[in-house]
Amino acid sequence: MATASINGTTLHYEADGVGPPCLVLHGGLGVDHVVYRRTLTPLTDQLRLVFIDHRGNGRSGRPASDSITMEQLADDAVGLADQLGIERFTVLGHSYGGFIAQELALRHAARVDRLVLVTTTPGQLGATEEPTDEQGQPMPSEALEILQTPPGSDEEFAEAMGRTPAVLSAPPLGS
Repeated sequence: MATASINGTTLHYEADGVGPPCLVLHGGLGVDHVVYRRTLTPLTDQLRLVFIDHRGNGRSGRPASDSITMEQLADDAVGLADQLGIERFTVLGHSYGGFIAQELALRHAARVDRLVLVTTTPGQLGATEEPTDEQGQPMPSEALEILQTPPGSDEEFAEAMGRTPAVLSAPPLGS
């Protein structure tokens, strides 16, 4: 069991594979890296995957809950990279881990070689954004309908996913 003292807490991590380093940031608060380690194993012949349990999650330490911020979680990942002697790395963030990965890329852009976002969204304002900044066009209503309507069968799911690229590539509203 590998641990590192980072930014006032203990982070649990596990590393597998050979090649360029890739920090794997798990989804969901209360989740850990285990499912990612099982599913991403095929990549270990090309990448050194570093699976991190975020502070307050998995086998990592339980610091004060007010220390669990996007900024701190991003800085924790970079702090672990520092301790492991990793200067540049790929970041793979899934779901909530994608929020952290985006914050990490904003705060530590020079360290990120590649950014891989899986099933995530721009979860909150980044370090350099203000609530009044232009946020772009809203999601098309057809796309919102697809996301808000649970499919009743595999066939309905396949049909909805088949419509998604066309809906998302439609011209912006008002054009």
